[in-house]
Order: sequence, then structure tokens, then C-alpha cells
Amino acid sequence: MSTIRKTHIQEMIDIYKMLNNWKDEIINSFIIVDGRRLSNGIMESRNSIVKLIKKTGNGYVNFARFRNRCMYCMNENALPSLSGAQIPIKMKGKKRGSYKK
Repeated sequence: MSTIRKTHIQEMIDIYKMLNNWKDEIINSFIIVDGRRLSNGIMESRNSIVKLIKKTGNGYVNFARFRNRCMYCMNENALPSLSGAQIPIKMKGKKRGSYKK
């Protein structure tokens, strides 16, 4: 690393600075716990599932339903919660007018 630092090649100096700035993170990526390396892949997967549910839901009005949907989709053993099912959802805005046939 000291020879890279002494070179006059700008690209090599940039790589040295990048490695020096991310040194702790790079070393931590090699820590092994229970025979496996640590990873945030599980959380990234959960975040993408939540984003997909939001995207395909066309806008959830009731947060409790959105939360239940996310929990149900991500947990294999989850059962749908019916505790708030009796509460009607009232949409804001104007009432629909009469239809012409």
C-alpha cells in the first residue's frame, strides 16, 4: 500500500484513498458468525418485497391493511389478522354522480 501511495498515477492514488476510506467496512465483510459471513441481504430482500407490495397495491388507504399484507407475505407461518376487519374504510372526496345508461 505504501508503494501505491507514492506513485504519481492519479488512478492508483484514487484507489488507495477509496480502500483507506472503506478499510473497516471491507474488513468487517470477512467476519464469520456461525460458519457464514455477515450480510444485509435479508433486509435488502425485505425492503424490495415491501416496495413491490406498495407498487402493486395501487395506493393503500389503510396502513393496518398494508402492514398486515407485508407481514403475511414475508412470514411463512403468518395468518391474516381479522381484528380490524369490521372497521369500514371511508374514502375522502366527492360522492359519485348518477350514471347515464
